Amino acid sequence: MKKKWNILVADDEAEVRTSLKESLEEIIACTVHTASDGIEAFDRVRSVPLDCCFVDLRMPRLDGLQLTEKIREYDNTVPVVIITGYASLDVAIDTMRRGASDFLIKPFSLKDVMVSFKKVTRERALLIENVFLKQEVEKKKDIERLNVELGHKIREVTQFKDVMQQFLSVRSNEELYRRILDMSAKITASGMVSLRVLDKEKDELEMFAAIPSKEEWAKKIPIDLDRWIADKVTKEGVILSTKEISVPSEIANLFAGDKEPPFLVSIPLKIKDKVVGVLNCAEKKDRGSYSDNDLRLLDFLSRKASLTIENLGLYESLSQHFFSTLYALVETIEARDPYTCEHSRRVTDLSIEIARAMRCSDNEVEILGFAGYLHDIGKIGIRDNILLKRSHLTDEEYDIIKLHPVIGSAIIGHVGSMHTGQAIIRHHHERWDGKGYPDGLKGESIPLLSRIMSVADAFDAMTSDRPYRNGSPGQEAIARIKQNAGKQFDRNVVDAFELVLKEMPGEPG
Repeated sequence: MKKKWNILVADDEAEVRTSLKESLEEIIACTVHTASDGIEAFDRVRSVPLDCCFVDLRMPRLDGLQLTEKIREYDNTVPVVIITGYASLDVAIDTMRRGASDFLIKPFSLKDVMVSFKKVTRERALLIENVFLKQEVEKKKDIERLNVELGHKIREVTQFKDVMQQFLSVRSNEELYRRILDMSAKITASGMVSLRVLDKEKDELEMFAAIPSKEEWAKKIPIDLDRWIADKVTKEGVILSTKEISVPSEIANLFAGDKEPPFLVSIPLKIKDKVVGVLNCAEKKDRGSYSDNDLRLLDFLSRKASLTIENLGLYESLSQHFFSTLYALVETIEARDPYTCEHSRRVTDLSIEIARAMRCSDNEVEILGFAGYLHDIGKIGIRDNILLKRSHLTDEEYDIIKLHPVIGSAIIGHVGSMHTGQAIIRHHHERWDGKGYPDGLKGESIPLLSRIMSVADAFDAMTSDRPYRNGSPGQEAIARIKQNAGKQFDRNVVDAFELVLKEMPGEPG
């Protein structure tokens, strides 16, 4: 006999609750309980043994994160999937830190819901199975460890998240415009796409580029039609299509015989209600009409693209703000532990000098500088009673500390341009002899920049005071690192490290 699941759907939108309830009860053997706010939802949690909760981030009386924390306090084996209309790195970190197992980005498909449901219930089953195999004292530790791991395994990107990530690493307007064209063609299956961009000097929308080309676009879309709909979209500031509005007779006459004007959808790109571009899509590959979902995707893309255009116009300010945010995360971690104050900066500075001594490329040095400041960001997911312990850690506590490269890698992995930095952070505690963590990589299978950071990190750790010991003198720390060359550390990196310290004025460390 198949298990009948008990599922909670908590959302202040009746349409979302009803849709999810009907869809889930039709597909799987389950009873879906609903709630319109956080207080009502928690009453359901206490009255029904639940297998999974889908919770909206923003609800009256008790929001999704507050509800998640109450559910965790009541029964921390019940997985909570947060539903949100906006995803960002800060939201992802906060959501997972406060106990959610996964999150869905609105609008989502039923397939997204089922993937998330299967994942969290499978993980819950494994969790409960492990709990039953251990003593009561060990149960709490296992649940906390697994919840931390689960919390940082953010689900695979959805179509909306993909759009957002496409714009995260854009460095120029031209690159952005190319991505707008490619993304709009991809998400709507359009054979033809064009983009007009505002020429500020002329105060006119000029054709920037088209798919497959400007020439092919002009052959099928007369310039008069193109300009007319662009002007109309500019004036009205909303999505328009040639199926919804009447094309002027002088333009309709351009099409011979019974041939109708092409089905063209135009989307404005706006900054503070001013249209700065118009995106046109035509020739849907399945020869059908553009669906409501297509239009929602295009609207979402245009809004994110418009925001990116605005941000690129303020690139200097954005860059400073971006780095300040990242450094603030690191400072948050270091503020929790005064003994590691300035640790990230020192490790970064030394790592960069070693990289230069090893003739790494400018791009590698830049990546190392960025990743260096964030190498311990995963410690934000470690409990204070372990991270700030004033005596030596137990084996179990040390195992939890060893999760921080994995947690940090998961966090950074959701910043689109940080894939290389993600690997550096994940592997900066690997050892040359393969006895490190988290993956036990050995030798040159460890990324070079991780090997560099490993030496810098170890040196700073040795020479810094800790609650349970004083820092070692610089020369003593250098000797210990040299003794472990070929064991813990890459010999070539150690040689470069020694050369860098010799060229530094004064006593190292």
